[in-house]
Order: sequence, then structure tokens, then C-alpha cells
Amino acid sequence: MSLHFPESILKNPRIKVAAITPTGKAINRPRSARIGATPHDLLWEAVSRRFPAARREYPNVVPGRKFRLDIALPDRRLAIEVDGWEWHGKHKGDFERDRQRQNLLTIHGWRILRFTAGQIQKEIDAVLATLEQACAALPGEGAG
Repeated sequence: MSLHFPESILKNPRIKVAAITPTGKAINRPRSARIGATPHDLLWEAVSRRFPAARREYPNVVPGRKFRLDIALPDRRLAIEVDGWEWHGKHKGDFERDRQRQNLLTIHGWRILRFTAGQIQKEIDAVLATLEQACAALPGEGAG
């Protein structure tokens, strides 16, 4: 569905883009078109520097399921997830699916650590310290 708005509406500085975006329709921009790094990007950059064995968008962690982990340390079976209201709690169905997913991961031997965008953006050193503590407590092949 394509929407067309008169130039007078599109160029009016008092009208915000959200006001002319159809309800329920997100504007999907390619990653390269976003302004600044996303929390996922920031976390990945920090984790991959500290833990070279880390993998992003790690697939096939639960047989028969297609979901991926935001970041994984496979040798430690440690899942690192970016949590946010937008994807993990806005709708009851999403919230319930996220809990089912976490339970399946736990049943299959994964430990899950969740960090909010705010923690990632403001406290990345504390996030990395938490990951190091988790790695020290888990069997595996070194910290990375």
C-alpha cells in the first residue's frame, strides 16, 4: 500500500513524521541509513573485542526452532540478549513467546543474560564485567 501526501503536509515543520505514518506500520530503514549505532551494534562491538569466540545472530540453538541469539558465546553456552520494550513486552503475545523461547534455551543448556538499551549505552563496562563473571562461573574453553 502506497500513501501519497500533498507537499504542503510533508514540508510542514509542525507535522511530525509519526503523525503521517499509518498506525501499526513501522518505517523500516536499512541499517546503513540509521543515525548512529543501535544497542545491538554497540553491544556486538564491545563483546566481539573482549570475546573473540562470540557469534552474532547465532542460529540453530534449539533443534526444530528457527530463532537466533542476539550474541552467543557457544563454547560457554551463554546467550546474550538485548532487551527492550519495543520487542520484548509491548504486546502480550510477544512477551509470552519470549518467555517460552527463554525456557527452551534453558532446557537445552543455555544461560541467558539480558541487557537493556540503557545499560548498553550508559554502562557498557558493567555489562562486560557481568559477562566476564558469567564466563568465570561457566565451564568452557577460556573467556573467548
